[in-house]
Amino acid sequence: MVLEQLLAIDSSILLFFVGLRSGPLDLFFRAATLIGSIYFLGIIGLILLSKNKKAGINFLIGFAVNLGIMFLLKQAVHRPRPFETLSGVIALDGENTSSFPSGHTANAFYGAAFLSEFYKKFSGVFYFLGLVVFISRIYLGVHYPSDALAGAVIGFILGKVFAKFDYQKLLNKLMP
Repeated sequence: MVLEQLLAIDSSILLFFVGLRSGPLDLFFRAATLIGSIYFLGIIGLILLSKNKKAGINFLIGFAVNLGIMFLLKQAVHRPRPFETLSGVIALDGENTSSFPSGHTANAFYGAAFLSEFYKKFSGVFYFLGLVVFISRIYLGVHYPSDALAGAVIGFILGKVFAKFDYQKLLNKLMP
C-alpha cells in the first residue's frame, strides 16, 4: 500500500512537469539534458585531465564506475519508462533502456560533486546545472522523479568518493 502511494506521487509529479510543456521549455530542457550526457561528461574529464592529471584520471575512473553502476542497476531493475506506462505521456527524448535510475542525472551530479571539490567557488553553478538536468529528465517524460533522485544520490556519492580517490595508491598495491 505504501509503495502504491509512492508510485502515485511519483506519477503525479511527473504529470505536473509534463503539463508545463511549451515550445520554448521543450527546447530549453532538450538542450539542458545534454549536460548529463556521456559525451559532455567525457569532454569535461578530458579537459580536467589536461589541467590536472591526477584529478582528470580520478574523474574518468569514477565516471566509468558511475556508468557501470547505472548499466547494472538498469539491467537489474528493468523499470519501464513513464512514456511506456502512462497514457498521454510522450517522450521528448529518445531512450531505449530501463528507467531506473536516471543515468543523465547521475552523470550531472557526479560531475557537480566531483568538480565542486576542486572548484569550490563554482559549486552552486555545478549543482544548479545538476538540478536542471534532474528536472529535464522528468519534463521530457523519460524518467519518474524517483529515478532522477536515485541517479542524483548515486552520482553525488560517487563524485565525492572519486574526488578523494588516490589511483596511484591503488596501482601501487595492485602492482608493487
